[in-house]
Amino acid sequence: MQARLLNQSFQSDLKKLMRSLKVEEAGSKIMFPKTKLRILQINKISSFSANILKQELLSLGGDLALPREALIKKTLVNSVLLATDSQIKKLLKKIDHQGSYLKNIGFLIQQTLKNFNKERFILKTATKTLRIKRPLIMGVINLTPDSFSRDGLLKDSTSQFLERVKRKTEQMLKEGTDLIDIGGESTRPGAKPIKPEEEIRRVIPALKVIKKNFPKIPVSVDTYKPSVAELALKEGADIINDITGLRNPQMMKIIAKKKAGVIIMHMKGKPSTMQKNPFYRDVVEEVYNFLAQATQKALVQGIEKEQIVIDVGIGFGKRLKDNLELIKYLYQFKSLGYPILIGTSRKSFIGKILKKENPQERILGTLVSLVVSIINGAKILRVHNVASTKEIVKMTQAIFSLC
Repeated sequence: MQARLLNQSFQSDLKKLMRSLKVEEAGSKIMFPKTKLRILQINKISSFSANILKQELLSLGGDLALPREALIKKTLVNSVLLATDSQIKKLLKKIDHQGSYLKNIGFLIQQTLKNFNKERFILKTATKTLRIKRPLIMGVINLTPDSFSRDGLLKDSTSQFLERVKRKTEQMLKEGTDLIDIGGESTRPGAKPIKPEEEIRRVIPALKVIKKNFPKIPVSVDTYKPSVAELALKEGADIINDITGLRNPQMMKIIAKKKAGVIIMHMKGKPSTMQKNPFYRDVVEEVYNFLAQATQKALVQGIEKEQIVIDVGIGFGKRLKDNLELIKYLYQFKSLGYPILIGTSRKSFIGKILKKENPQERILGTLVSLVVSIINGAKILRVHNVASTKEIVKMTQAIFSLC
């Protein structure tokens, strides 16, 4: 059984209007829940319980959309609840006195709404606690010779490699980054994997340089290999950014044992094959279900909820329209209750739309996608251009703080 909210609601302006009309505060508290229509998809509930739920909602002025089979046979069905916050509150009171199955549905509805409404998060690592009150900026440092974004620091001459890492980190800190994400293997479409030993050779020295010179900045290591993650955490990494979404059980054990932060991302296939005709019937639902299951497995393995960040995996086994849909409906992932990371920076879908072959010319397209993502609930922005991202975060916040 699973639920997610399908609609975004901005109603702060209504509160402002009520205050300007000098409506009594007590009256506003009563009226305001009546104005919020919730559209909530609830999947895999018994047809018997669904029909009871529909009748209860109809009696309150709400409704539950059901397939025809729910009326004629005993089965599990998907449904869509339509009700205001006020009606849902009354519904939850009514079904609390009924059978345990209906009580469980009530708990699911309540938890989903609570998750969706959450605006502030805590991200815990072994040594740091990040309080996410506004969208955080994660600066990307590629420790590769073949990065898609053409900014890999491992160039022909490696003698100045660590100095380049130090200067890049220092620049990003001056521009206002909140976290650093380093990666030693290119995961661009078509990229071939490298051996763990080579990835370690690139990542660990760079990690040591960052930790020595900038000990306060949280560092994420972009890797899906348990051996690389374990050594990186031993050397002071705070977060593991796993593009495979913790598919490897060993990775989950390491994260749980080390109490590290973790970014769980969705990817269809693997980098070398992920863009070869990917297909989804409903990309939002498929990615949502994957992240729901992956986070649940992580919790079962002993990873705490406050260690987890989710990422829909823009560009990782996605078609152009899939990327656009995930950004447009990103707010639905708020129903899972975790901070959402978005990584659109310089990616090929932007180049296809804007006819920009050079990734470094995709800054404006990136910034537009980030503004929409912020509005839709993104809490961590993984980017190459920190300074310009800092400005759009500040501007977007300034506009919405008026509400």
